[in-house]
Amino acid sequence: MRSEYNKVFGGYVEEAMQDYGAYLEDKEAFIFSLDNQTLFRPKNPEFSLFLGGDYIFCFGNNILVANNCDKNQESRCKFPEDYICDVKLNEDKSFYLT
Repeated sequence: MRSEYNKVFGGYVEEAMQDYGAYLEDKEAFIFSLDNQTLFRPKNPEFSLFLGGDYIFCFGNNILVANNCDKNQESRCKFPEDYICDVKLNEDKSFYLT
């Protein structure tokens, strides 16, 4: 994804995304920042990804992509929340990915 600040970030899961309305456990899941060349693993793999509700998918409570995301401003990124950040951040952490 590319943020409104032109930063590129995203996430990866190895498991099939098929159970709508449920969390997906994936020990191989991660979120990443291409600009900062870093990746982050989930604190609890049982909650790596959520499918459903008002969102197409959510990487923990970090990257949330809303339904109809091309038509609204409901998608958001809160970092770090449910993914481990071993990087010393000099700026506001919530803007590290975006």
